Amino acid sequence: MAKVRYLFYIMIVFASCEPDDICGEVNARTPQIVFRIYDASQPTQLKSIDTLRVVGAGQDDGFEFLNVDSIAIPLRVDASKTTFGFTNTINATDSIHLSYETNDLYLNRACGFRTIFSLDEATTSAPAQWIQSIEILQNEILIDTLTHVKIYH
Repeated sequence: MAKVRYLFYIMIVFASCEPDDICGEVNARTPQIVFRIYDASQPTQLKSIDTLRVVGAGQDDGFEFLNVDSIAIPLRVDASKTTFGFTNTINATDSIHLSYETNDLYLNRACGFRTIFSLDEATTSAPAQWIQSIEILQNEILIDTLTHVKIYH
């Protein structure tokens, strides 16, 4: 009788484990928006910036990038609009306003939720100091290895 009880306990332990208890998916995290920086006079050529500081509206801390032509920054999952201040090497700041929709996707019990963004609009504040124009390439922000927005300067 003790062996049957012991076997019963082992079966309960193994039955309670699920295969999704470990989050091993490659795209389990919420993707970031990717900006690629191009030369306005030669729109097909990337143009790096020596120092680029990006700060979200209402925040004191931001992201600082050195010698880059591409950046990835997180979007707010609790909002549908956000503004980033982009400051270049000569301390000229332009604001980029983004409006987007969010969709929470349940992955599994271990990974939880992942937010998918759908970019509706991207505009710069006028008058622009160093950004001449921007262009949306990918509206759906599913992975953060693709370019979503082009910045021309």
